[in-house]
Amino acid sequence: MREIRLAEALRNWREWTSGSVDELAAIGSAFVWSLGLEPLPETTASNRINRRTIRYYISNDLMDAPDGERRLATYKYRHLLQLLYIKARQHAGDRLSEIRGDLTKATGRDLENLVLDALPESVPPPVPDDPSEFARPADLAAVLHRWEYLTGRAGRYAAQPARPDQITADSEDVLFPEAFDQSGVNVRVELSVEDGISLTLPADHPLVHDEDGRALILRGIQRLLRDYRRGSSPGGRET
Repeated sequence: MREIRLAEALRNWREWTSGSVDELAAIGSAFVWSLGLEPLPETTASNRINRRTIRYYISNDLMDAPDGERRLATYKYRHLLQLLYIKARQHAGDRLSEIRGDLTKATGRDLENLVLDALPESVPPPVPDDPSEFARPADLAAVLHRWEYLTGRAGRYAAQPARPDQITADSEDVLFPEAFDQSGVNVRVELSVEDGISLTLPADHPLVHDEDGRALILRGIQRLLRDYRRGSSPGGRET
């Protein structure tokens, strides 16, 4: 089987200049599956990219903001390169703070070279190399189902699913209990509030890796609980 050179596959995306956030997420997911860049088993990251993933990276200065605003916002080749580089480095076990430093220095062709250096030179097919497959008015759900089938969803080089005893905690990891489905795949995390009360989040929710955001939500919930115990409504009026 003839392997595909990634430099040639990426070359087809250089003129991709009008993608939506959902198109970028679908393209990124197809690349992750085809290149075997699934998250390491000791993390809670999802192996499917969605719009929340991309917006989280943008808000944390890992990816550029889209061109235009709101409904007119578009993503281009550089956004795809940034996304692929993040996923390649995460798969290698690097932290977002380390990845951010490289991305802030690279633009244009330097960014492309940075991505190619982080990925194997060539891989077995299939690899996403046709931008028109993901372009409007394509049914992105159907396209992703096709790539799930072509790659076996988890990719060719995926590690075994994580077990609860494999989870390690550090400053950028989830610091509260996880829940796993029957196949051992992480599906949700629980954030302890107080007195046996917890907030359950999907494993790919942005708050899972947003320490400041979690603290803000916690304070709000705890304030509401205090008001409730005092017999007050959230607005401070007696119920």
